[in-house]
Amino acid sequence: MLKTNNTLVLEFDRYGVLKSKKFYDKDALNKMKFTEMKTENNLSKRSFVESFLSSVKEKMYNRRK
Repeated sequence: MLKTNNTLVLEFDRYGVLKSKKFYDKDALNKMKFTEMKTENNLSKRSFVESFLSSVKEKMYNRRK
């Protein structure tokens, strides 16, 4: 059973100065509604060329051993 689940949310401005801080305890977190939507990170997806070259490089180094 979860007894303590405290969360501290810190917000910083673009200069790195603390803008606000919010403290949530277990009861406050239970009252919050979270979205079921998921975000995709397009930056982490590798292009076909990048994955192909990585595969060729890996095969090349494996043959050296």
